[in-house]
Amino acid sequence: MTNSYITLDALKGASALDITGTANDDRLLGLAEAASSVIDRWCNRRFFSRSATLRLDGSGDAVLRVPDLVSVDTGGVQTYENGRGAPATVWNEDDYDLLPFDADPASAGKPNSRPYTRLRATGLSGVNSCFPLGRGNVEIRGVWGWWQHLRRASQTVATAAIGSDGTLKLSELDTGRAGISAGHTLLIGDEQIFVRARDGETLTVTRGVNGTTSAAIDKDSAIDIYEYPPAISEATLLLAIRLWRGARGGVDDWQAGGISMDSDVGALLSLYRKPALGVF
Repeated sequence: MTNSYITLDALKGASALDITGTANDDRLLGLAEAASSVIDRWCNRRFFSRSATLRLDGSGDAVLRVPDLVSVDTGGVQTYENGRGAPATVWNEDDYDLLPFDADPASAGKPNSRPYTRLRATGLSGVNSCFPLGRGNVEIRGVWGWWQHLRRASQTVATAAIGSDGTLKLSELDTGRAGISAGHTLLIGDEQIFVRARDGETLTVTRGVNGTTSAAIDKDSAIDIYEYPPAISEATLLLAIRLWRGARGGVDDWQAGGISMDSDVGALLSLYRKPALGVF
């Protein structure tokens, strides 16, 4: 796994596990990742942003329901009239609307942001007035997830890196912005990068996560940090603490679905849970 809704520092903090040593850092970060995955599975949706192309079944009418969607790439909607192997029809941005109109999933600082859940064909071009009925004959390429909220990090890239580098060097600290910690997912250019450890100004990272591609990083590149809904982060923290303390057995038990979510964790997540129709 390469995603966590909490940082290692938050899990080790005085108000959580109150751990000051580093001997168990790898295990603790793995637990934070596992707890985040459990949250996704229990809510039947993902709260991190993932770049992917999905094939969906055409509805035969003007509205198509989709998994949680943040944005669609340019030319990212294609349909196939006569089956999945037929030549594709590429839709223009004017050919569809993203609904709900006020979802606004990519504007940081708006706590009521939520994902798009439907596409509506407009027919403005004189064609593409509906999504043709069929199995897997609608293709959408974009960013999927609950939202994409970013905050600018307090440091930039100090030394250029190639796509295969597993470490990144940071510039001097600018105290006016957010710090980077193990457990953060970063966005540099179009690449998502997961931070596994920090030693001074050196980050140990996993490159090209969540459907993005590793690429060269220039010196002085800006760094953005992904943020998640506060209730999701708090629920992840509580779950990780309880799993560490052995209150409810092992992580595998939770992921198998054999144990119900604790009531207070469930209360935090209740507004985010959707019917179990699958997570894309």
